[in-house]
Amino acid sequence: MGLEGVASPAVGHPGTNAEWMARVLHGPAAVQKASGIGARVAGSATASPVGPQVLDDPGFERGHPNPYWTESSNQGYAVIVRAGAHSGAWSAALCGDNSCSDGVEQGYLSPELTLTATLSVWFRMISHDPSAGCGDYFTFGIADDNGNTSPSMASAYCTDWADGNWHHVSIDETTPMRNFNVYPFHVFAGGVTDGDGLSTLSFADDLDLAVTALPDIPHAVLAEADNGAATIKWTIDTPTGSGTTSYTIDAYTNGGATMAGTENYANPTTTEVFHGLTNGTTYTFKVTGHNPYGSSVSDASNPATPDPAYPFVAVSDQQYRFAGSDGTAWKDMDPTYLATTITSPTDALALISGNVDLWTANAGYNQDIGIAVDGAVAAWKESGGFGGTFSPNAAFVQTVVPIVAGTVHTIKLAWKTNRPAGGATIFAGAGPIGLDFSPTRLTVQLVPGTGLVSPNLATDVSLQQFRLTGSDGVTWVDLGPTSAPALSWSAPDDGTAIITGNADLWTTVAGYNQDIGITVSGPGFPSVSGQPESWKESGGNTGTFSPNAALVRASIPVTKGAAYGVKLQWKTNQPSPASVSIFAGAGVTGRFSPARLTLLFVPNGSGYTEKISTQQYRTAGTDIGFRWVDMDPTGLSLTISPPRSCLALLSANVDLWTDTAGYNQDIAMVVVDDHTIYHSPDKFGWKESGGR
Repeated sequence: MGLEGVASPAVGHPGTNAEWMARVLHGPAAVQKASGIGARVAGSATASPVGPQVLDDPGFERGHPNPYWTESSNQGYAVIVRAGAHSGAWSAALCGDNSCSDGVEQGYLSPELTLTATLSVWFRMISHDPSAGCGDYFTFGIADDNGNTSPSMASAYCTDWADGNWHHVSIDETTPMRNFNVYPFHVFAGGVTDGDGLSTLSFADDLDLAVTALPDIPHAVLAEADNGAATIKWTIDTPTGSGTTSYTIDAYTNGGATMAGTENYANPTTTEVFHGLTNGTTYTFKVTGHNPYGSSVSDASNPATPDPAYPFVAVSDQQYRFAGSDGTAWKDMDPTYLATTITSPTDALALISGNVDLWTANAGYNQDIGIAVDGAVAAWKESGGFGGTFSPNAAFVQTVVPIVAGTVHTIKLAWKTNRPAGGATIFAGAGPIGLDFSPTRLTVQLVPGTGLVSPNLATDVSLQQFRLTGSDGVTWVDLGPTSAPALSWSAPDDGTAIITGNADLWTTVAGYNQDIGITVSGPGFPSVSGQPESWKESGGNTGTFSPNAALVRASIPVTKGAAYGVKLQWKTNQPSPASVSIFAGAGVTGRFSPARLTLLFVPNGSGYTEKISTQQYRTAGTDIGFRWVDMDPTGLSLTISPPRSCLALLSANVDLWTDTAGYNQDIAMVVVDDHTIYHSPDKFGWKESGGR
């Protein structure tokens, strides 16, 4: 290329390196000028782009190496350089030597319903070849993965354009993009010189692709029945939904013949809850996407019948931020999308759970998440942010609240920081994947019972802070040893006891993780003397004073009439000296986050099933951070065949960690039905674990 001080190995096109660019730059369309720019006319050939610009870094201002543009040079030079720019400081410098072939390209997924597409660029040619037959040229356009260019590709030869001035040219790519139709293609610009000893240098800048399109059609619309509501999920074909800004969901009864209601959602995420439905009535749903250019409507969903036996659900795929919390006042996370109103025809116990990815942009500010019942926070947990910024914690908070028959209650998620945070911001929701961030979920399951007494649900809670000093890293000890959550329970029938423990765990000395386990006594238990039935580890390698809202879960078979004792126990992950302490319970004296132990009984025949693995899994450097892979396609896979339509409650609980800081760990659930319809992980719940 000949520009001093910018030489480096060519980046090349992924998978095919410079071969792809060579096919583009030396193909028949380029050499024959196809529908090219042709001879320069007075004032140069210009056109105004139509619609929003969709490429990343069109002016190359992210420099070299560039995270968005792939560079290719047959002579091994950097193409994106800090020189010769039309605007800003950087441009693509193409050739300048003999027998040269340089280019830049960026991938893009075409919309499903393109209306207009205009590709434009500013370019400048400086040539040492005065001959009328100069064969050096600059070219730009779009091409597929095989290097096949669209018919509208344009080429500018030095004979007509090498006047040293900047020219702005545009070409209409509407028809080619409609033909691509949700197909990946590449926007490129390149320069080619022959071997006559008289070289041409071309500069390209502000390479824009302006596109207007209808919203992507919502596909695979899935309706999940709730209590008086339904959760509606769908997929879109492009990461941005072709500029979708909002959705409308229409509910139908009578097999789709009668419209029963409409709800509008002023955000582009692809999971929503439709409220105000009648239990026992069967509904189908249609989803319509909207953007400034029009609307696109889906086919009908599967039928769904809300039922009072199902949970109340609130879920959102949006990301939330809270700036400048005073560390004391709780604020609703989203009073519209993360709230639910509940009532029960009989006295009941409400088992309420909140699950959210929490993180901070400013070290030292932890994130508190709470469950608010009728405006008062009934339970809360703290997520650490002392040392790890941009490291989401899949926080879990749970409580049990008695509900009197016929009363109405409003349940919300609320949050704050652990201390005054002027100038600092905390976040909820990791990602995104496409338009969706990791889902934040609020679930309320009603279990018959009066007060806090039910044969099918038992719970105990402590508001104390617990401390363990000098653990040997082997011996499990009671969380207390006094005042810790504990249960004495008798099984009402043969079945399964699903036990959860929820506590804020943290350390004052880096390097000592906190292990928490569920210990059971009774017929057949403990399974192994001195060991819990299930345990989890909370990280403390670098993050001191950073609580982790840990969740440990166990399920045990129980026999009718048998009595069982359940406790929380803990230890460190390695021997710790007397100077090292771990803690359970965040906050300040008198206001510690609760540690809770909960048991939910499921009788035999209720369809409960699970898979447990005690193996360790690893994935190393083989993925690009976008593709989901099975953790264990056999050992962590369930096959269920319900005898009738029902709601399946799915959960996964795993310890995630990394050996290299900066790589967070995403965990998800995938569902494939008997028609081999694949429901992507981001539709059935995923969370991110921090590795910052």
